[in-house]
Amino acid sequence: MEYARAKKVLDRHQESIWRYPGVQGMGIEGAPGAEDGGREPSPEPLFRIVVHVDTRADVPDAPRSVEGVPLRFTVSGEFTAQPAPAG
Repeated sequence: MEYARAKKVLDRHQESIWRYPGVQGMGIEGAPGAEDGGREPSPEPLFRIVVHVDTRADVPDAPRSVEGVPLRFTVSGEFTAQPAPAG
């Protein structure tokens, strides 16, 4: 799974992913095996969509993929805005 494809899938489904309870953010991350940049054939996807949620209770049972791109839910707690650095 290349980054560009995973990003296009995220762009198409971002609005529906935001509807899950407790979602704080999302993005694309390298899955195990992405370290070689996809030079070695792998049965596993190289990239996946990571969804940050508030609590363990916010992790849904399904779905675990969208259009074949794996979803990984991770508990990161509530995100809060930080002031911009001075300078």
